[in-house]
Amino acid sequence: MPVVAVNKFQSDTRDELQLIEQFCSSQGVPFAVSTAFEDGSQGAVELAKRAVEAANKGCRSRPLYPLEAPIEHKLEAIVKDLYGGTGIEYAFGARKDLERIGTIGLVNGLVCVAKTPLSLSDDPTKLGRPREFTAFVRRLEVAAGAGFNIAYMGDVVMMPGLPKRPAAENVDLTDDGAITGLF
Repeated sequence: MPVVAVNKFQSDTRDELQLIEQFCSSQGVPFAVSTAFEDGSQGAVELAKRAVEAANKGCRSRPLYPLEAPIEHKLEAIVKDLYGGTGIEYAFGARKDLERIGTIGLVNGLVCVAKTPLSLSDDPTKLGRPREFTAFVRRLEVAAGAGFNIAYMGDVVMMPGLPKRPAAENVDLTDDGAITGLF
């Protein structure tokens, strides 16, 4: 059973969150708000509880693609079966990346897609789950230690979202050597 998690932003309104919760409830799907980015582990407690409850109910699932399938087939399954697209276009560099990954023999891992969080397409202006689009794969990268390959779709920026004021500014050392300000 899926669990719907909303990564809450300060701009999210109570009405918006209630609308999502009501919809999930009408579908019989567990829902939780996560504020883990802002509140650390305490902000994910409710989500963890919902996930454990769902796992304890059991589920039937199947892989979206076989691990031994070529990366192009894995990406096609993701784009067509999950995202609602019709196909994939590869940049010249992405084609070269596919060749390199094949040459070094690391094609059997899972595929992780890095793309805009605003859409299941690679286009942040096509909100939600658009249909009938062609996804653009800009490049691919191996995460050998993690055992997967990363496909970068669209113009996604791979930098963490950082707060205006870094948490490191709260860290200090007392006269007796104790660290304070860690969350």
